[in-house]
Amino acid sequence: MERPSPAPGGRAKDYGDWKALLADKSIDAVVVATPTTGIAPHVVEALRAGKHVYVEKPMTLTIDDGLRDDRAPRRVGPQSCRSAARG
Repeated sequence: MERPSPAPGGRAKDYGDWKALLADKSIDAVVVATPTTGIAPHVVEALRAGKHVYVEKPMTLTIDDGLRDDRAPRRVGPQSCRSAARG
C-alpha cells in the first residue's frame, strides 16, 4: 500500500502505526473508524493513552462485548468517549 502524500503545508504526519500515534502527547483526540470487529481494542487503548475518542460505528457486535467495553472508559480516566451510532 502506498503511503499518502503530506497535506499542503506539510502538517500531516505519518505515524506508520496506530500505537505510535497514541504515544504522541501532542494528540488530544482520535476518531476510530475501523471495521466494527476492531473498534473496541482501538477505543480502549486510546482511552488508556489519555485521548478523547469519537467512534464512528457501533463499538461492538454483541451486548456482552458492549457491556464489557462500556466499563473501560470509567476505569481509565476523565477522557470522553462518544459514538455516532445512536439507536
